[in-house]
Amino acid sequence: MATSSVQSAGWRGKFAGLALFLALFTLAWFAAAALGSRFGLWSWQFGLGTMVGNVAAGWGRYLIGASGIAALLALIFALIAAPRLRPTMLALAAILITLFIGGRWMGFQLTALSLPPIHDIQTDWDDPILFSADLMSLRQAEGATNPVEPDPMIPAGVDARWPGFGDKRVADAQRDAEQDPALGGRDADDKPYPPINTLTVALGSDDVFDAAEALIRQKGWAIVTADAATGRLEATHTSRWFGFKDDVALRIRSTANGTQVDMRSVSRVGLSDLGANSKRVAEFLIDLERELR
Repeated sequence: MATSSVQSAGWRGKFAGLALFLALFTLAWFAAAALGSRFGLWSWQFGLGTMVGNVAAGWGRYLIGASGIAALLALIFALIAAPRLRPTMLALAAILITLFIGGRWMGFQLTALSLPPIHDIQTDWDDPILFSADLMSLRQAEGATNPVEPDPMIPAGVDARWPGFGDKRVADAQRDAEQDPALGGRDADDKPYPPINTLTVALGSDDVFDAAEALIRQKGWAIVTADAATGRLEATHTSRWFGFKDDVALRIRSTANGTQVDMRSVSRVGLSDLGANSKRVAEFLIDLERELR
């Protein structure tokens, strides 16, 4: 019994084991928050807003804090006296797991604050793309709360968290957040969004339509509309974790110089998309241009 107590470091070893269990529970908690929302066990508001939360609300901050305190105490206790190996290793494992979770959680919070509170991105706000009746019906049937408008405005009440954005046009917020191509990305620190512009290629619209449809299928988006006659493609992207759905529309039109491709991506729920729609549109148009070379 004495030998076993020495090898396990007694209560210090048990406390370190408890700290590691708490760290693993916290990791499982955040995974459950996302996957539970993804598979409909609870609403995304509960999973993201309550279980994950932010620095001012939700349970996530308490779990991360408790896990971090327990891990640090376990390390301090482990260094008090020999034997140190087992409790030290358990404590260090708990610290590493907690740092990983806390870093991801804090990065999520900082990203949300650094980006404009918008969830609607497109290449041409002067001639906006509007969704078809089929896609709008699907959004309504599946509980979408964000409208799709020609010239949407950011709600007035966001100024407490995003000063200066209340009652601002989404089009202006997008343009202000985009990097200037003329600067070669040198303003990336101040401008978080990649530049998004209409794509023009010297190919026929049929070839462009076929390539765009194939690329949508390759990316795993669920196609809602594929109308070559009107040059309209619509699809839905579903995120891996929380199961957030964003709807995408492409408008493909013939011009004197070839074919023009415009694109719009709109989240169904939530105010801020954490830059997901901007990234999606930019990457898709880059990939499409590469496919058409």
